[in-house]
Amino acid sequence: SARTTRAVAVALIIASSGYSVLLLRSDAEYAEFNRNALHQLIAPHVAAGQTVWFPGQYFSYWYAPLDGAKLTYPGGPQPKPGDLLVVDVLGEGRDRPLARFPHRTLVQSISHKYRWGRMAESGLGPYTNGYGGGFDNSGKDRFELWRIN
Repeated sequence: SARTTRAVAVALIIASSGYSVLLLRSDAEYAEFNRNALHQLIAPHVAAGQTVWFPGQYFSYWYAPLDGAKLTYPGGPQPKPGDLLVVDVLGEGRDRPLARFPHRTLVQSISHKYRWGRMAESGLGPYTNGYGGGFDNSGKDRFELWRIN
């Protein structure tokens, strides 16, 4: 009947709206963690006159330079002994940049457990091509700051 169809449509709209709000909250929390973690790891060291580098992973491209970090990449500028390197710990992605700097010491680590759930698999946002959605809260989202020896 028309009444049943209307009730189903209203229920779907309410459920879809609730899910959309949850996605938006999760995405906002994800962005806030990345921005704040990079700021906490980079800004105090740059202010103290130290050089901080980043390997250009995910959020680092945007936030790390805003706090004064420099980009390093294979064949490009490289940290010197005593410099710092901030990396995103995104599952296996963490090891690729660190493999270029085998002589290092961990200075600090910042991780986050999400209140609203984490969109997609840990370390992968909803905008990463080739990965599906869903919620995860395994705590793998972490940034590490390393001193190059």
